[in-house]
Parts: sequence; C-alpha cells; structure tokens
Amino acid sequence: RIRGLEDEVEKLAQALSERDRQLAAARKDLKAAKADAASVSKAQKSAEAAAERAAREKAVAADAAAAREAGLREQLAEAGRADKERGRRDAEARARDVRLARALEEVDKYKALLSDVR
Repeated sequence: RIRGLEDEVEKLAQALSERDRQLAAARKDLKAAKADAASVSKAQKSAEAAAERAAREKAVAADAAAAREAGLREQLAEAGRADKERGRRDAEARARDVRLARALEEVDKYKALLSDVR
C-alpha cells in the first residue's frame, strides 16, 4: 500500500512539474503577447500622430493654395483693368491725333487762303 501511495505521489509530482512547465510557458506567451500589444499600440499611436500631422499639413497647403489662387485671380483682374485702361488711353490718343490732324489741315487751309488774299 505504501508503494502504491509512493507511485501516486510520484505521478502527482510529475503532473505538478508538467503543470509548472505549462504555467511557465503560458506566462512566457503572455509576456510576449503583452510586448506585442504594447508594440502595436505604440505603432498605432505613431501612425495616428503621423496622420494628424499630414492632415494639418494638408490643411495648411490647401489654405496656401487658396490664398495663391485668390492672389492670381486678383492679378488677372488687375491685368484686365490695366488692359482696359490702356485701350481707353490709346483710343483717346487716336481721337486727339485725329483732332490735331484736322486742326492742322484747317491751319494749312487758312494759311493758303491768307496767302491768296495777300
């Protein structure tokens, strides 16, 4: 009977030893899983921060593009106004030249009449 009990104690000791090995392996796996989870969490936070930075940079770039577009639109409008003003001045100059030419023709005509009268 003692022999049977000793065998049973030995079997229980082996089972306990096996259970301890399994527990150690499970703890090791748990530690690795926690490390992996921490690594994934860190990578996720880094990716989120990068996404936020990219979103801010995109907003800044969009604002800069809108400002530049507005500036270019204003320059285009100013160029149109300048062209219109130049056209108006050119038309005035042509009209003035025509009036001056007519006046000179009249002066020449009156000179000729005056010369004929003398």
